[in-house]
Amino acid sequence: MARKASSSCTTLKRLRASKPKVTTGCLTCKIRHVKCDEAKPHCRRCLSTGRICDGYLSPPRRSTITHPSADSHVLATLPGTPSERHSFNFFHSHTAPQLRGLFSSPFWSQHVLQASLREGAIWHAAVALGALHGGFEDAKTGGEGFAIKQYIKAISCLTRPGAEKRVDVALIACLLFTCFESLRGHHSPALLHLDNGINLLLELQSYSETISGVTTPTYPVTPYTTLSALQALLTRLDTQATQLITARRTRLRPSSVPSRNYMFTSLEEAQSASDELWNYCLYTLQPFSPSTASLHPSAHHHQHQHQHPSPHPTRADLAHLQSYYATALSTFLRTHPSRTPRERKASALLRLHALVAALSLSPASVSPSEEAWSAHTADFAAILSLARSIMEDNSGTG
Repeated sequence: MARKASSSCTTLKRLRASKPKVTTGCLTCKIRHVKCDEAKPHCRRCLSTGRICDGYLSPPRRSTITHPSADSHVLATLPGTPSERHSFNFFHSHTAPQLRGLFSSPFWSQHVLQASLREGAIWHAAVALGALHGGFEDAKTGGEGFAIKQYIKAISCLTRPGAEKRVDVALIACLLFTCFESLRGHHSPALLHLDNGINLLLELQSYSETISGVTTPTYPVTPYTTLSALQALLTRLDTQATQLITARRTRLRPSSVPSRNYMFTSLEEAQSASDELWNYCLYTLQPFSPSTASLHPSAHHHQHQHQHPSPHPTRADLAHLQSYYATALSTFLRTHPSRTPRERKASALLRLHALVAALSLSPASVSPSEEAWSAHTADFAAILSLARSIMEDNSGTG
């Protein structure tokens, strides 16, 4: 099996290298490395083959989630076996858009797909995730058994002797492995993959801060995606895991103290600021311990260097920061009304998150009396209303 996995890894790169480089056109044609006719809003080449056209980089568009095309001509342009191509098509059409959610993400809409066609580890990980996800809706994807075999192949490609050790590939693989195990309901291995990615990220941060002014040599000069994008995704997963598991600590520290002068130009900027602020709040509120057992040994020095600044921010200080964010969000949403169903849902989700964060930082959250929550009845009603509007809005995400 190891020999086959190694062969599939090198074959995938060879197939990818033989195709011409496409620098213009829609995202789908760029991913497939074919010439695009660049028709707007959707290219005719995609439409003529039944392919989903993901549109163009500017302005960013979100693909419509439909059943993946079974057109044999289209699937034949991808590497791998017919089953692998079918599952990858499902990953592209269903899984990646759902992981992307309501906010635009170049990582899920473009970068991970491009990396899949170059790197055997990412290809098999994407196929595995697509097969597992597709098994809930489409028996043609091969089911969990096929998905696990692809998962093992992905790990083999990543760990085989002589394999190129690219940090961006390892971090992308950690993200996909975490999603795969989480979707299987295997939370312990999912957390293990997440922690492996965090350990690697902490090592990169520690090295770059130890040698001031020197670019980290272990991160590729021309990566598949930016290090900041991977850090944002890992931080979001780290934050979610901390909230779901009582004994877990937030491991990725904030890069800086959040600003009080928020100003947004897009929903994505508002989402990023919300994530960074909530990460800062969770990291600040947890008791500091330099001997955290879950930390990778090489990250201890880095973690010790960044103890909470003095004076330590109080819960009231964090609540004030959250109120500044909420005010800026309200201003942005008032001056930039939603124009699409996706924007309407995303706006509601940001407002919901802001309300939940405010309640979590309120004095009632640490009060021993349940009566302290009675002053927030209107807030709870607003949260339920926003959640209902998101769940009941079936008009699409485009």
